[in-house]
Amino acid sequence: QDEAFANSVATLREFTVQDINTKPVTRKPPPPFISSTLIQAASSQLKIKPKQAMRLAQELFEAALITYHRTDTPNLSDEAVGMVWDWLRQNGKDNYIPPAANKWKAKGGAQEAHEAIRPTDFSNREANNVSSDAARLYDLIWRRAVASQMKPACFDETSIHLRSTQTTNDGRQQDFHAKGRVMTFNGWMALGADNKQSQQLPSLSSGAVITSSDTVVKAKRTQPPKRYTEATLVKKLEDSEIGRPSTYASIMETLTSRHYVREHKEGKGKQVYLAPTPLGEKIIAALAGGFSFADYEFTRQVEAHLDKIAAGEERYIDVVTRINDTLDNELGKMPTPEGIEQHECPECGKPLRLRNGKRGAFWGCTGYPDCKYTAPDDGGKPGQRAPEPKPASDKTYDCPVCSKPLRLRNGQRGAFWGCTGYPDCNYLVDDNQGVPALPDKIYPCPECSKPMRR
Repeated sequence: QDEAFANSVATLREFTVQDINTKPVTRKPPPPFISSTLIQAASSQLKIKPKQAMRLAQELFEAALITYHRTDTPNLSDEAVGMVWDWLRQNGKDNYIPPAANKWKAKGGAQEAHEAIRPTDFSNREANNVSSDAARLYDLIWRRAVASQMKPACFDETSIHLRSTQTTNDGRQQDFHAKGRVMTFNGWMALGADNKQSQQLPSLSSGAVITSSDTVVKAKRTQPPKRYTEATLVKKLEDSEIGRPSTYASIMETLTSRHYVREHKEGKGKQVYLAPTPLGEKIIAALAGGFSFADYEFTRQVEAHLDKIAAGEERYIDVVTRINDTLDNELGKMPTPEGIEQHECPECGKPLRLRNGKRGAFWGCTGYPDCKYTAPDDGGKPGQRAPEPKPASDKTYDCPVCSKPLRLRNGQRGAFWGCTGYPDCNYLVDDNQGVPALPDKIYPCPECSKPMRR
Protein backbone atom coordinates (compact mmCIF):
# COMPACT_ATOMS: atom_id res chain seq x y z
CA GLN A 1 0.00 0.00 0.00
CA ASP A 2 2.78 2.47 0.86
CA GLU A 3 4.65 1.53 -2.31
CA ALA A 4 1.52 2.06 -4.43
CA PHE A 5 0.96 5.49 -2.86
CA ALA A 6 4.61 6.45 -3.39
CA ASN A 7 4.39 5.48 -7.06
CA SER A 8 1.21 7.53 -7.35
CA VAL A 9 2.96 10.58 -5.88
CA ALA A 10 5.80 10.07 -8.35
CA THR A 11 3.39 10.65 -11.25
CA LEU A 12 2.65 14.22 -10.09
CA ARG A 13 4.24 16.75 -12.43
CA GLU A 14 2.50 20.13 -12.02
CA PHE A 15 2.53 22.24 -8.86
CA THR A 16 1.20 25.63 -7.80
CA VAL A 17 3.14 27.94 -5.47
CA GLN A 18 0.78 28.50 -2.53
CA ASP A 19 2.96 30.64 -0.30
CA ILE A 20 6.49 32.07 -0.04
CA ASN A 21 7.82 33.20 3.33
CA THR A 22 11.23 34.75 3.94
CA LYS A 23 12.54 35.59 7.41
CA PRO A 24 15.92 36.46 8.91
CA VAL A 25 17.58 33.82 11.08
CA THR A 26 20.88 33.74 12.93
CA ARG A 27 23.33 31.06 13.90
CA LYS A 28 25.25 31.67 17.09
CA PRO A 29 28.93 30.73 17.43
CA PRO A 30 29.84 27.57 19.35
CA PRO A 31 31.45 27.92 22.79
CA PRO A 32 35.22 27.59 23.23
CA PHE A 33 36.54 24.09 23.73
CA ILE A 34 36.34 22.21 26.98
CA SER A 35 38.14 18.88 27.40
CA SER A 36 35.34 16.73 26.02
CA THR A 37 34.56 18.91 22.99
CA LEU A 38 38.26 19.25 22.19
CA ILE A 39 38.59 15.46 22.16
CA GLN A 40 35.51 15.19 19.91
CA ALA A 41 36.74 17.83 17.45
CA ALA A 42 40.25 16.36 17.33
CA SER A 43 38.76 12.95 16.56
CA SER A 44 36.26 14.04 13.90
CA GLN A 45 38.23 16.83 12.22
CA LEU A 46 41.88 15.85 12.69
CA LYS A 47 41.49 12.05 13.04
CA ILE A 48 43.43 12.17 16.31
CA LYS A 49 42.61 9.69 19.08
CA PRO A 50 41.51 10.99 22.51
CA LYS A 51 44.69 9.91 24.32
CA GLN A 52 46.87 11.55 21.67
CA ALA A 53 44.70 14.69 21.68
CA MET A 54 45.23 15.16 25.42
CA ARG A 55 48.95 14.45 25.04
CA LEU A 56 49.18 17.13 22.31
CA ALA A 57 47.19 19.54 24.47
CA GLN A 58 49.64 18.85 27.30
CA GLU A 59 52.49 19.67 24.90
CA LEU A 60 50.84 23.00 24.03
CA PHE A 61 50.17 23.74 27.71
CA GLU A 62 53.78 23.03 28.68
CA ALA A 63 54.91 25.33 25.87
CA ALA A 64 52.71 28.06 27.44
CA LEU A 65 50.66 28.32 24.24
CA ILE A 66 47.25 27.42 25.71
CA THR A 67 45.51 27.59 29.07
CA TYR A 68 44.88 24.50 31.20
CA HIS A 69 43.29 21.84 29.00
CA ARG A 70 41.46 19.76 31.64
CA THR A 71 38.39 21.89 32.16
CA ASP A 72 34.61 21.67 31.76
CA THR A 73 33.87 25.40 31.91
CA PRO A 74 32.70 26.74 28.49
CA ASN A 75 33.38 30.45 29.15
CA LEU A 76 36.37 32.73 28.71
CA SER A 77 37.56 35.18 31.33
CA ASP A 78 36.85 38.89 30.84
CA GLU A 79 40.54 39.40 30.12
CA ALA A 80 40.49 36.75 27.36
CA VAL A 81 37.35 38.26 25.78
CA GLY A 82 39.13 41.61 25.64
CA MET A 83 42.14 39.95 24.00
CA VAL A 84 39.88 38.45 21.28
CA TRP A 85 38.24 41.78 20.57
CA ASP A 86 41.63 43.52 20.43
CA TRP A 87 42.73 41.01 17.80
CA LEU A 88 39.55 41.61 15.77
CA ARG A 89 40.07 45.39 15.89
CA GLN A 90 43.72 45.07 14.88
CA ASN A 91 42.68 42.99 11.87
CA GLY A 92 39.92 45.29 10.61
CA LYS A 93 36.99 43.26 11.93
CA ASP A 94 35.38 45.80 14.26
CA ASN A 95 31.91 45.03 12.86
CA TYR A 96 32.30 41.40 13.98
CA ILE A 97 32.48 42.34 17.68
CA PRO A 98 29.18 41.67 19.52
CA PRO A 99 27.69 44.30 21.87
CA ALA A 100 28.43 42.04 24.88
CA ALA A 101 30.55 38.96 25.57
CA ASN A 102 28.98 35.65 24.54
CA LYS A 103 28.32 33.37 27.52
CA TRP A 104 27.27 29.75 27.90
CA LYS A 105 25.77 27.88 30.81
CA ALA A 106 28.03 25.21 32.28
CA LYS A 107 26.56 21.74 32.71
CA GLY A 108 25.58 20.52 36.15
CA GLY A 109 28.56 19.41 38.21
CA ALA A 110 31.04 21.44 36.16
CA GLN A 111 34.18 22.37 38.06
CA GLU A 112 34.56 26.03 37.19
CA ALA A 113 38.04 26.56 38.60
CA HIS A 114 39.46 27.02 35.09
CA GLU A 115 38.17 28.91 32.07
CA ALA A 116 37.65 27.27 28.67
CA ILE A 117 40.64 26.13 26.60
CA ARG A 118 42.13 29.07 24.70
CA PRO A 119 45.45 30.46 23.45
CA THR A 120 47.42 32.35 26.07
CA ASP A 121 48.20 35.02 23.49
CA PHE A 122 45.80 35.48 20.55
CA SER A 123 48.46 37.31 18.54
CA ASN A 124 50.21 33.92 18.19
CA ARG A 125 48.27 32.82 15.13
CA GLU A 126 50.38 29.68 14.76
CA ALA A 127 52.11 27.40 17.22
CA ASN A 128 55.87 27.26 16.75
CA ASN A 129 58.47 24.91 18.21
CA VAL A 130 55.93 22.11 18.73
CA SER A 131 55.10 18.95 16.79
CA SER A 132 53.07 19.24 13.58
CA ASP A 133 50.04 17.54 15.14
CA ALA A 134 50.21 19.89 18.13
CA ALA A 135 50.28 22.83 15.71
CA ARG A 136 47.15 21.50 13.97
CA LEU A 137 45.40 21.17 17.32
CA TYR A 138 46.45 24.71 18.28
CA ASP A 139 44.89 26.06 15.07
CA LEU A 140 41.63 24.33 15.99
CA ILE A 141 41.72 25.84 19.51
CA TRP A 142 42.59 29.33 18.23
CA ARG A 143 39.77 29.42 15.67
CA ARG A 144 37.18 28.13 18.13
CA ALA A 145 38.16 30.56 20.89
CA VAL A 146 38.12 33.61 18.59
CA ALA A 147 34.88 32.55 16.87
CA SER A 148 33.17 32.21 20.26
CA GLN A 149 33.42 35.99 20.80
CA MET A 150 32.15 37.12 17.38
CA LYS A 151 28.70 38.08 16.14
CA PRO A 152 26.28 35.40 14.91
CA ALA A 153 26.09 34.52 11.22
CA CYS A 154 22.93 35.89 9.56
CA PHE A 155 20.76 34.27 6.88
CA ASP A 156 17.58 34.96 4.95
CA GLU A 157 15.61 31.71 5.24
CA THR A 158 12.92 31.09 2.62
CA SER A 159 10.10 28.53 2.86
CA ILE A 160 8.01 27.66 -0.21
CA HIS A 161 4.69 25.82 0.01
CA LEU A 162 3.74 23.87 -3.14
CA ARG A 163 0.50 22.00 -3.95
CA SER A 164 0.01 19.56 -6.79
CA THR A 165 -2.63 20.39 -9.41
CA GLN A 166 -3.14 16.66 -9.98
CA THR A 167 -4.38 14.11 -7.45
CA THR A 168 -2.89 10.85 -6.21
CA ASN A 169 -4.62 7.45 -6.06
CA ASP A 170 -6.47 8.52 -2.89
CA GLY A 171 -8.13 11.40 -4.81
CA ARG A 172 -6.30 14.20 -2.96
CA GLN A 173 -3.90 16.95 -3.94
CA GLN A 174 -0.54 16.72 -2.17
CA ASP A 175 1.37 19.48 -0.35
CA PHE A 176 5.14 19.89 -0.52
CA HIS A 177 7.53 22.21 1.32
CA ALA A 178 10.98 23.42 0.37
CA LYS A 179 13.43 25.42 2.49
CA GLY A 180 16.56 27.31 1.60
CA ARG A 181 18.71 30.04 3.02
CA VAL A 182 21.15 32.68 1.85
CA MET A 183 23.94 34.06 4.04
CA THR A 184 23.70 37.83 4.49
CA PHE A 185 26.50 38.22 7.08
CA ASN A 186 29.14 35.58 7.76
CA GLY A 187 29.82 36.62 11.37
CA TRP A 188 31.88 34.02 13.24
CA MET A 189 31.90 31.82 10.12
CA ALA A 190 34.37 34.25 8.59
CA LEU A 191 37.07 32.18 10.31
CA GLY A 192 36.01 29.08 8.40
CA ALA A 193 35.27 27.30 11.65
CA ASP A 194 32.02 25.82 10.31
CA ASN A 195 31.32 27.61 7.04
CA LYS A 196 28.42 25.72 5.43
CA GLN A 197 27.28 26.70 1.95
CA SER A 198 24.04 28.59 1.41
CA GLN A 199 21.10 26.59 0.04
CA GLN A 200 19.42 29.02 -2.36
CA LEU A 201 15.97 28.28 -3.79
CA PRO A 202 14.97 29.39 -7.29
CA SER A 203 13.20 32.75 -7.58
CA LEU A 204 9.44 32.12 -7.60
CA SER A 205 6.26 34.14 -7.08
CA SER A 206 3.07 33.19 -5.29
CA GLY A 207 0.52 31.60 -7.67
CA ALA A 208 3.17 30.49 -10.17
CA VAL A 209 2.79 27.05 -11.73
CA ILE A 210 5.94 24.94 -12.03
CA THR A 211 6.58 21.57 -13.63
CA SER A 212 8.67 18.68 -12.31
CA SER A 213 10.95 17.11 -14.92
CA ASP A 214 11.41 13.80 -13.10
CA THR A 215 10.63 11.98 -9.83
CA VAL A 216 12.45 8.96 -8.39
CA VAL A 217 10.98 6.60 -5.80
CA LYS A 218 13.64 5.34 -3.38
CA ALA A 219 13.10 2.34 -1.14
CA LYS A 220 14.50 2.93 2.34
CA ARG A 221 14.58 0.62 5.30
CA THR A 222 14.82 1.48 8.96
CA GLN A 223 18.47 1.39 9.95
CA PRO A 224 19.78 0.38 13.38
CA PRO A 225 21.51 3.08 15.42
CA LYS A 226 25.07 3.71 14.34
CA ARG A 227 27.90 2.37 16.43
CA TYR A 228 29.80 4.84 18.56
CA THR A 229 32.97 6.47 17.35
CA GLU A 230 35.44 7.65 19.97
CA ALA A 231 34.10 11.19 19.51
CA THR A 232 30.41 10.26 19.84
CA LEU A 233 31.14 8.00 22.81
CA VAL A 234 32.84 10.88 24.64
CA LYS A 235 29.78 13.03 23.90
CA LYS A 236 27.49 10.30 25.26
CA LEU A 237 29.58 10.11 28.44
CA GLU A 238 29.41 13.88 28.81
CA ASP A 239 25.63 13.96 28.25
CA SER A 240 25.22 11.17 30.83
CA GLU A 241 27.40 13.14 33.31
CA ILE A 242 29.88 10.26 33.43
CA GLY A 243 33.59 11.03 33.48
CA ARG A 244 35.56 14.18 34.06
CA PRO A 245 37.91 16.28 31.93
CA SER A 246 40.89 14.22 33.11
CA THR A 247 39.25 10.81 32.53
CA TYR A 248 37.71 10.80 29.02
CA ALA A 249 40.95 9.86 27.26
CA SER A 250 41.83 7.17 29.82
CA ILE A 251 38.34 5.64 29.47
CA MET A 252 38.84 5.29 25.71
CA GLU A 253 42.32 3.85 26.27
CA THR A 254 41.02 1.29 28.79
CA LEU A 255 38.29 0.07 26.42
CA THR A 256 40.76 -0.61 23.60
CA SER A 257 43.88 -1.70 25.53
CA ARG A 258 41.91 -4.31 27.49
CA HIS A 259 40.25 -5.53 24.28
CA TYR A 260 36.71 -4.76 25.39
CA VAL A 261 36.10 -3.07 22.01
CA ARG A 262 37.84 -3.09 18.65
CA GLU A 263 37.97 -0.55 15.86
CA HIS A 264 35.68 -1.39 12.96
CA LYS A 265 35.43 0.46 9.63
CA GLU A 266 32.01 0.85 8.04
CA GLY A 267 30.36 2.80 5.22
CA LYS A 268 31.65 4.37 2.03
CA GLY A 269 33.97 6.73 3.87
CA LYS A 270 35.30 3.87 6.02
CA GLN A 271 34.42 5.66 9.24
CA VAL A 272 36.10 4.03 12.23
CA TYR A 273 33.53 2.79 14.75
CA LEU A 274 33.90 0.94 18.05
CA ALA A 275 32.53 -2.61 18.05
CA PRO A 276 32.36 -4.87 21.13
CA THR A 277 34.69 -7.87 21.24
CA PRO A 278 33.55 -11.31 22.48
CA LEU A 279 35.36 -10.53 25.74
CA GLY A 280 33.48 -7.25 26.09
CA GLU A 281 30.14 -8.94 25.40
CA LYS A 282 30.89 -11.64 27.97
CA ILE A 283 31.80 -9.08 30.62
CA ILE A 284 28.60 -7.11 30.04
CA ALA A 285 26.55 -10.32 30.20
CA ALA A 286 28.19 -11.16 33.53
CA LEU A 287 27.83 -7.70 35.11
CA ALA A 288 24.64 -6.13 33.75
CA GLY A 289 21.71 -6.57 36.08
CA GLY A 290 23.85 -7.99 38.88
CA PHE A 291 26.07 -5.05 39.78
CA SER A 292 24.94 -1.52 40.39
CA PHE A 293 28.29 -0.11 39.24
CA ALA A 294 27.45 -1.31 35.69
CA ASP A 295 24.55 1.17 35.66
CA TYR A 296 24.94 4.71 34.29
CA GLU A 297 23.08 6.26 37.21
CA PHE A 298 25.39 4.62 39.77
CA THR A 299 28.49 6.08 38.11
CA ARG A 300 26.90 9.51 37.80
CA GLN A 301 25.94 9.53 41.49
CA VAL A 302 29.38 8.36 42.65
CA GLU A 303 31.06 11.15 40.72
CA ALA A 304 28.60 13.63 42.22
CA HIS A 305 29.57 12.34 45.71
CA LEU A 306 33.27 12.73 44.85
CA ASP A 307 32.61 16.33 43.84
CA LYS A 308 30.94 16.89 47.22
CA ILE A 309 33.99 15.41 48.96
CA ALA A 310 36.19 17.90 47.10
CA ALA A 311 33.85 20.70 48.19
CA GLY A 312 33.95 19.54 51.81
CA GLU A 313 30.25 18.62 51.86
CA GLU A 314 30.80 14.87 52.45
CA ARG A 315 33.43 12.71 54.16
CA TYR A 316 35.60 10.45 52.02
CA ILE A 317 35.39 7.50 54.42
CA ASP A 318 31.55 7.64 54.50
CA VAL A 319 31.22 7.62 50.70
CA VAL A 320 33.79 4.88 50.12
CA THR A 321 32.35 2.73 52.93
CA ARG A 322 28.87 2.84 51.37
CA ILE A 323 30.24 1.93 47.94
CA ASN A 324 32.41 -0.85 49.34
CA ASP A 325 29.50 -2.35 51.32
CA THR A 326 27.34 -2.36 48.20
CA LEU A 327 30.07 -4.05 46.18
CA ASP A 328 30.69 -6.70 48.86
CA ASN A 329 26.99 -7.49 49.02
CA GLU A 330 26.70 -7.83 45.23
CA LEU A 331 29.86 -9.93 44.94
CA GLY A 332 28.42 -12.36 47.47
CA LYS A 333 25.35 -12.84 45.28
CA MET A 334 27.30 -13.12 42.02
CA PRO A 335 26.39 -16.26 40.07
CA THR A 336 28.96 -18.03 37.94
CA PRO A 337 28.49 -16.61 34.41
CA GLU A 338 27.58 -19.16 31.76
CA GLY A 339 30.65 -20.47 30.02
CA ILE A 340 33.04 -19.25 32.75
CA GLU A 341 34.54 -21.99 34.92
CA GLN A 342 34.59 -21.39 38.67
CA HIS A 343 37.78 -22.25 40.58
CA GLU A 344 37.81 -22.75 44.34
CA CYS A 345 40.65 -22.05 46.72
CA PRO A 346 42.11 -25.41 47.88
CA GLU A 347 42.80 -23.95 51.33
CA CYS A 348 39.51 -22.21 52.27
CA GLY A 349 37.05 -23.08 49.51
CA LYS A 350 36.31 -19.50 48.48
CA PRO A 351 36.40 -18.55 44.76
CA LEU A 352 39.70 -17.73 43.08
CA ARG A 353 39.89 -14.62 40.86
CA LEU A 354 42.32 -13.88 38.07
CA ARG A 355 44.30 -10.75 38.92
CA ASN A 356 47.09 -8.66 37.42
CA GLY A 357 50.32 -8.25 39.40
CA LYS A 358 53.61 -6.51 38.78
CA ARG A 359 55.01 -9.71 37.24
CA GLY A 360 51.92 -10.70 35.27
CA ALA A 361 48.62 -12.48 35.84
CA PHE A 362 48.02 -14.76 38.82
CA TRP A 363 45.08 -16.29 40.68
CA GLY A 364 44.31 -15.08 44.20
CA CYS A 365 41.78 -16.09 46.81
CA THR A 366 38.79 -13.78 47.29
CA GLY A 367 39.11 -14.48 51.00
CA TYR A 368 42.22 -12.26 51.20
CA PRO A 369 43.55 -11.07 53.65
CA ASP A 370 42.26 -13.97 55.80
CA CYS A 371 43.46 -16.42 53.13
CA LYS A 372 46.59 -15.55 51.19
CA TYR A 373 46.54 -18.44 48.72
CA THR A 374 47.84 -17.63 45.24
CA ALA A 375 48.57 -19.71 42.14
CA PRO A 376 50.23 -18.90 38.80
CA ASP A 377 48.05 -18.43 35.74
CA ASP A 378 48.11 -21.28 33.26
CA GLY A 379 46.24 -20.25 30.13
CA GLY A 380 43.29 -18.76 31.99
CA LYS A 381 43.22 -21.41 34.73
CA PRO A 382 45.01 -21.68 38.09
CA GLY A 383 48.34 -23.46 37.55
CA GLN A 384 50.33 -25.67 39.87
CA ARG A 385 52.33 -23.90 42.52
CA ALA A 386 55.96 -24.86 42.90
CA PRO A 387 56.43 -27.23 45.85
CA GLU A 388 57.61 -25.61 49.05
CA PRO A 389 61.39 -26.06 49.44
CA LYS A 390 62.70 -28.10 52.35
CA PRO A 391 65.38 -26.83 54.73
CA ALA A 392 68.77 -28.58 54.61
CA SER A 393 68.26 -29.87 58.18
CA ASP A 394 65.70 -29.88 60.97
CA LYS A 395 67.50 -27.04 62.64
CA THR A 396 65.34 -23.94 63.30
CA TYR A 397 66.40 -20.34 62.85
CA ASP A 398 65.16 -17.35 64.78
CA CYS A 399 64.27 -13.99 63.25
CA PRO A 400 67.04 -11.52 64.15
CA VAL A 401 64.42 -8.77 64.57
CA CYS A 402 61.64 -10.31 66.69
CA SER A 403 63.10 -13.75 67.60
CA LYS A 404 60.13 -15.68 66.13
CA PRO A 405 60.93 -18.69 63.90
CA LEU A 406 61.88 -18.19 60.26
CA ARG A 407 60.16 -20.42 57.69
CA LEU A 408 61.38 -21.42 54.22
CA ARG A 409 59.04 -20.21 51.49
CA ASN A 410 58.76 -20.15 47.72
CA GLY A 411 58.35 -16.76 46.07
CA GLN A 412 58.23 -15.46 42.52
CA ARG A 413 61.97 -14.82 42.71
CA GLY A 414 62.70 -18.24 44.21
CA ALA A 415 63.12 -19.62 47.74
CA PHE A 416 63.43 -17.28 50.72
CA TRP A 417 63.09 -17.33 54.51
CA GLY A 418 60.31 -15.23 56.04
CA CYS A 419 59.38 -14.44 59.62
CA THR A 420 56.36 -16.32 60.99
CA GLY A 421 55.44 -13.13 62.82
CA TYR A 422 54.24 -11.55 59.56
CA PRO A 423 52.49 -9.11 59.16
CA ASP A 424 53.70 -7.66 62.49
CA CYS A 425 57.25 -8.47 61.40
CA ASN A 426 58.01 -8.56 57.70
CA TYR A 427 61.65 -9.61 57.91
CA LEU A 428 62.82 -11.90 55.11
CA VAL A 429 66.17 -13.15 53.89
CA ASP A 430 67.46 -15.08 50.87
CA ASP A 431 67.86 -18.86 50.97
CA ASN A 432 71.31 -20.42 50.70
CA GLN A 433 70.80 -24.11 49.87
CA GLY A 434 68.22 -24.70 52.59
CA VAL A 435 69.84 -22.34 55.11
CA PRO A 436 68.88 -18.66 55.65
CA ALA A 437 71.62 -16.35 54.39
CA LEU A 438 71.60 -14.34 57.61
CA PRO A 439 73.92 -11.34 57.64
CA ASP A 440 76.67 -11.08 60.20
CA LYS A 441 75.09 -7.90 61.45
CA ILE A 442 71.64 -6.31 61.19
CA TYR A 443 71.62 -2.68 60.06
CA PRO A 444 68.43 -0.85 61.09
CA CYS A 445 66.80 1.70 58.79
CA PRO A 446 67.56 5.21 60.13
CA GLU A 447 63.96 6.31 59.44
CA CYS A 448 61.78 3.40 60.60
CA SER A 449 64.28 1.10 62.42
CA LYS A 450 63.30 -1.92 60.27
CA PRO A 451 66.19 -4.13 59.07
CA MET A 452 67.85 -3.20 55.81
CA ARG A 453 68.69 -5.75 53.09
CA ARG A 454 71.33 -5.80 50.38
